[in-house]
Amino acid sequence: MDEWVSDAMKTPLGGIEARWWVRFLKLFDERGDEEGIRTKFDRLAQAAGHSSEWGDEVVYLVTRLMELDR
Repeated sequence: MDEWVSDAMKTPLGGIEARWWVRFLKLFDERGDEEGIRTKFDRLAQAAGHSSEWGDEVVYLVTRLMELDR
């Protein structure tokens, strides 16, 4: 079972491995606040080999997407 889960987490979804989607979505749990999310996202960006500017851009785009729903 562990091998299957490991393989599944490497599966590309929209060109991005599932493991990165899971880590990204976990940032937005119900207990999180904006500062905590930003801190966690900075860590995720670094783990993926990106700069903090990249993280800022992604947070901006996600915020814009959420505003479209309003």
